[in-house]
Amino acid sequence: MFPFLLAITFLTRIPLPLRREVTPDALRRSLRYYPLVGVLVGLAMAGVRWAVREGWDSTFLADAAALVAMFILTGGLHLDGLMDCCDGLFGGASRERALEIMKDSRIGSYAFLGGLSDIMLRLALMDTLSPQALLLALPLSCALGRLGLVYGLTAGFPARESGLGRMFADLSTRQELAWAGLLVIPFVALGKFPSLIISTAVCLLWWLMVRYFQKRLGGVTGDTLGAMNELTEIFFLAGFGLLSRWM
Repeated sequence: MFPFLLAITFLTRIPLPLRREVTPDALRRSLRYYPLVGVLVGLAMAGVRWAVREGWDSTFLADAAALVAMFILTGGLHLDGLMDCCDGLFGGASRERALEIMKDSRIGSYAFLGGLSDIMLRLALMDTLSPQALLLALPLSCALGRLGLVYGLTAGFPARESGLGRMFADLSTRQELAWAGLLVIPFVALGKFPSLIISTAVCLLWWLMVRYFQKRLGGVTGDTLGAMNELTEIFFLAGFGLLSRWM
């Protein structure tokens, strides 16, 4: 269970006592549990949304509370990556300048607009889904978002010579990606045909994003992985809602 607890510690702000030494092997094996951590985050969001909706009878307030719960649990880790990417990719003409901007902790106008767009799209998409559909869509979207992190680390090349992205990219293997993918399959099966179609489309989205980051930045970074997580979740919610209506 130590790699699983390590995955929770890295992807959330839940303080867990780690009584063993964190070794490279433990970090590598923790990658396979990333989607499971996403499921737990999604279930927490669904639980908060249900409780607030029952108490205040307001769908918008319930959706907003679910997002706040997610940001509290994760510390906004992946949203921060998306915002840094928006600043770097839109504000830096060259690869070097884009990476320099992304490393800066300050946010600019592109980061603000990117973060605002992320929150607004999530609220709007959650409003289109029924409470029953969200009970599946939220955990599955969060699981696929974390699986996208493992894919990006495995399929992409590190853009920097140092940093968290470089460290985890050196540790990630196809075996860990396969294990992580197996954890997602049961949840995809619960959503039947719509979730299967959207999950397949998500794989194509990952491939396109990794190719873009490698062409634009020379590889992936921790920020680009955070952006992959956010865009994956939004893409899945949009596609799942659309297909659920049609089918």
